[in-house]
Amino acid sequence: MDQSIKSLQELWHHKKVHLPDADMLITKLNQAESRSRHERLILWFSLPLTIVLLMILLPVFGSAYFLFALLFAAFGMLMILWQMHKTKFSKIENDAQFNNSEFIQHHISKLNRKMLITSRYMWIYAFLLLAGINIGYLEAIENLDIEVRFLIHLTISGLLIFFFYKAIQKRKRKNSAELVPLIDLLKSMKNED
Repeated sequence: MDQSIKSLQELWHHKKVHLPDADMLITKLNQAESRSRHERLILWFSLPLTIVLLMILLPVFGSAYFLFALLFAAFGMLMILWQMHKTKFSKIENDAQFNNSEFIQHHISKLNRKMLITSRYMWIYAFLLLAGINIGYLEAIENLDIEVRFLIHLTISGLLIFFFYKAIQKRKRKNSAELVPLIDLLKSMKNED
């Protein structure tokens, strides 16, 4: 009996060693959620600002092309906002929650989804915005020669693709530095159980 109590104490002390990792993990996860909350707020403010900006930049106010341009851009932003909302998780108060395997798996899937926003949904948004802008300018440049129209669309497309490529690559590097270590740590905690 005394031996089993001693082995339970040793096991408990062995688990206790991981508490500093749990405290650090709680801090990092809460920081990641705080940044995500800030990004969601920025996106909520950016949505109407983008619509207004497109209304100013696109000169075809009475055209169906203009409507499609706005719809494409708005749909892309709403898609990103929805995906960001799906990654939302509540603030973690203590390390007792990490004893729950479902809790750990839930956070792993949320962090993986955050990375998926960058690698997949940002490119979908880029395509929708690009299509919207190019459609919006169809009527405005229809009187120009075909070569000039092609050059305008190619230039706009090239600049947007370059901008999105740089922004997405920067975000992927940030995710690799911040989210991947958190996912790995959560996976190691899950495997310990």
